[in-house]
Amino acid sequence: MAIDDLRKRLFRKNEDFTKRYKEPVLQKHREQVPVSWQDEEERRRIEEAQREAETQKTVSKPVERKIILWGTVGGLLVLAGVGGFLLLWGRGGVTTHNTLKNIHMTVEGGEEVASGKKVSWKVTYKNSNSTQLENVALIFDFPEGSQPLVGEFSKTGLRRERREVGTVSPNSLGEEVFSAIMFGPKGASLGGKVTIEYRPEDASARFSLEEKFTTFIKGTLLGLEFDIPNDLRAGQDAEVKLHIVSTAESVFRSLTVGVSYPGAFEFTSATPKPDSGDGTWFIGDLSAGSEFVITLHGKIRKSESAETFKAQIGLYDRTKNDWKLFSTATESFSVASSLLTVVLNATHGEIAPGVTSAGSRFAATVSWRNNLPVAVHNVSINVSVDENFFDLRTLEATFGEYDRATHTIRWTGGRVSRLSVLDPGAAGEVDFSLLVKDDIPIDSFDDKNFVIHIKANISSAEIPPGFEGVNISGETEKSYKIVSRVAFSQKGYYYDSRIQNSGPIPPRVGEETTYLIVWSVLNSVNDLKNVRVRATLPSYIDWKNIVIPPDNGVSYKASTGEIIWSPVTIPAGTGYMQPAREVAFQIGFIPSLPHVNKSPQLISAATFEAEDDFTGTQFTRTGTEVNTALRDDPQVQQSGGAVRE
Repeated sequence: MAIDDLRKRLFRKNEDFTKRYKEPVLQKHREQVPVSWQDEEERRRIEEAQREAETQKTVSKPVERKIILWGTVGGLLVLAGVGGFLLLWGRGGVTTHNTLKNIHMTVEGGEEVASGKKVSWKVTYKNSNSTQLENVALIFDFPEGSQPLVGEFSKTGLRRERREVGTVSPNSLGEEVFSAIMFGPKGASLGGKVTIEYRPEDASARFSLEEKFTTFIKGTLLGLEFDIPNDLRAGQDAEVKLHIVSTAESVFRSLTVGVSYPGAFEFTSATPKPDSGDGTWFIGDLSAGSEFVITLHGKIRKSESAETFKAQIGLYDRTKNDWKLFSTATESFSVASSLLTVVLNATHGEIAPGVTSAGSRFAATVSWRNNLPVAVHNVSINVSVDENFFDLRTLEATFGEYDRATHTIRWTGGRVSRLSVLDPGAAGEVDFSLLVKDDIPIDSFDDKNFVIHIKANISSAEIPPGFEGVNISGETEKSYKIVSRVAFSQKGYYYDSRIQNSGPIPPRVGEETTYLIVWSVLNSVNDLKNVRVRATLPSYIDWKNIVIPPDNGVSYKASTGEIIWSPVTIPAGTGYMQPAREVAFQIGFIPSLPHVNKSPQLISAATFEAEDDFTGTQFTRTGTEVNTALRDDPQVQQSGGAVRE
């Protein structure tokens, strides 16, 4: 307080000095005396921490103010940007919404169509906006099976067509027509769609609208029809016609026809000849209203159930074996029982259904029956056999005679009394047997996959009254595949030109002698597949890792001593038209005292497994074990196998 102020108060009227009097109070300050040096250090750390806290408060206040300032500015900028975006988007969104709402598009025509007929779809579009549409385009996706009106047909057909419309004025409409030839199976519903793309005059973005439609295939203008004779019988030659008819208004281009034959029809020829295999014709273009006919020739086989021809026509990709079908057809027929029936059944030599072997005796019975309501006189039964496969010197046929000129075994009424008159319903059988040749002729690498065909026929030269002009004969045929002849051997050698072995013969305790093991395969008339040979080495035999020829599919597993050879395939004629298939490998043997005066095993018996690729027959052969006696090595004496000390 200043001196002048105090002086004024001292001389102020009615001033009460008693209120201003206050007895002074002495403050007691307790001195904090540390009791130890550690307490003093603790106090210093506390004071330093307090000073740092005060400093942080002083420094942080301007930083906080800066953060608040910049945060406020940034928030205002974000709000301004969002507001501007919402304003712009709101205008564009309204424009887009109104534009989409005010554009209309329809597709008319092509609701139903016959396969192969031209169809047109009219696309109408309308702009009901107050602004014009710019860069307008129509994209038309054709239904599957559409083909162009002009030019070559393709397996992919017509997929998509884009047309640039340009500018569409406000409150105006337009239309475009899209056309194609439609193909598809009867009853199919094929879908397509059309898309309109545009840009509103007051916008920079492009928008689109699409409309889907469906075309129903109610029929076809490309017809396929089989013409099959009635009363087809087993053994009869038959002629079947396939008619391909176009009732379309335009040309069918690049057509291919495919035919699948039933089991009871044995194809022999066709007019015109097939272009691929026995059932594919590349007929090319088929004019509007024209017809193409394929005549099929074949022989009817016996069948107990309905048989079906199948045909298809369309675009065919030979490289991928892929069809784009325009039309299909099926036609069924039944094989009528022959008036005179004959059945052939093997009774011996058939090692599997339809499979026989070279060198085996083949025996069969021929059963016959009269299905006519009247008797048949002087009936004969003939069985044709192939001299290339059968040894006719071994033929046995009770009351049958072999006609070398026709290669047939014949039974007649003159030799078999029951065949002189066959009453209605009469039945019986005859039999024969002969050897399949042990050595089938193999003259080239193409001589493989042999099949023996045996045909039996029953007939009469005297047609009974009432059946003049009717074929009363019956016929049957059986086929038998010849299984391949396979041989396998395992042999051991010390002396061999393929490799120089070493060590003493006879083997001696503590000294190594090496040997060569040879696996050999012979195979006659069919290719072999899934070939595999296995054997194991005793624990005292050493694998020398020498294989001749190398890289021949031989592997060795040291943990088990197993050797595996996997040549995969062995062709027909191996050991006949070409050398036997062989693989050889070297092993080593160091005898010990327990082997003295013995001929220890060098390798176990080998197991050969394979499958006949033609007949499906599974083969298993065994090659005998090899010991130190080496019985297959002519240069090793009989006593040369016993181990010596």
